[in-house]
Amino acid sequence: METLSGTVLVGRSFEPIRGRVVVDDGRIERIEEGETASTDIVLPAFVNAHTHLGDSVAKEAATGLSLDEAVAPPNSLKHRRLAAADRSTLVTAMRRTIRFMRRTGTASCLDFRESGVAGGRAPSGGGRALGFAPVAVWGGGRAGPVASPRPRRRGSRISRSRARANPCRRSLGRSTPCRRTRGSSST
Repeated sequence: METLSGTVLVGRSFEPIRGRVVVDDGRIERIEEGETASTDIVLPAFVNAHTHLGDSVAKEAATGLSLDEAVAPPNSLKHRRLAAADRSTLVTAMRRTIRFMRRTGTASCLDFRESGVAGGRAPSGGGRALGFAPVAVWGGGRAGPVASPRPRRRGSRISRSRARANPCRRSLGRSTPCRRTRGSSST
């Protein structure tokens, strides 16, 4: 059993309370109000609403270029790098980005893909194996984006290592991770 103490943001409006979150086997057992010396903040994990994981292979390569030179199809630096990257290189770059997001408290993302349906079916960087579930979104012609959700099972358990990284799993009756940040001083 693990206890996280500090200011806990709870409920739909993230009301701050002083107290503890008690986690057992990756699930929140209870939230207790009470005094604590900890200056930590325990809060819901973030969901990045607009990512391009596939572009991780060209991350920061376009510094100093115009927007068209950097990302405009079909001959921008980004599109040339994507075309030249094999699957292994692409997946490795995507995994590096997913690991960074997990380390910084992001639990999931909406991942926008290039190249229509083929882009939507491109690798997700092994996100599921890393305890991270991106949702792929790709252009669907004039009708606009088409989502390809990968729903999580309701009430599913998280691994012990995931529980340590994102211990809180509670929001609007569904399981969602939370993150903990350190305050300026901790006792």
